[in-house]
Amino acid sequence: MILTDRMAKNVTNVEHFEDELFHLIKNKGKKEMDVLTKYKQKLTHNKTDVMQSWDLSYINMLEKKDRHQIDEMKYKEYFPAENIKLATMEIYE
Repeated sequence: MILTDRMAKNVTNVEHFEDELFHLIKNKGKKEMDVLTKYKQKLTHNKTDVMQSWDLSYINMLEKKDRHQIDEMKYKEYFPAENIKLATMEIYE
């Protein structure tokens, strides 16, 4: 019963949902890219610097560390790759 209440019921509803979602994600992504580009410009002291694809993950990591005090490298201490791999394999056994 609950599933039938939550179903899209027709293609038009699905397309409308996808269009709304696309615009929300696109706008959010643009805002995030603007923040990262400004952060890169601040780091390089060059107001005309643009974000390159090879800069993105590094600048994102630095920005998170600076603004949110999130150090992604610290996660590795608590989640060693071998433990994660074993736990994942246990789930799928």
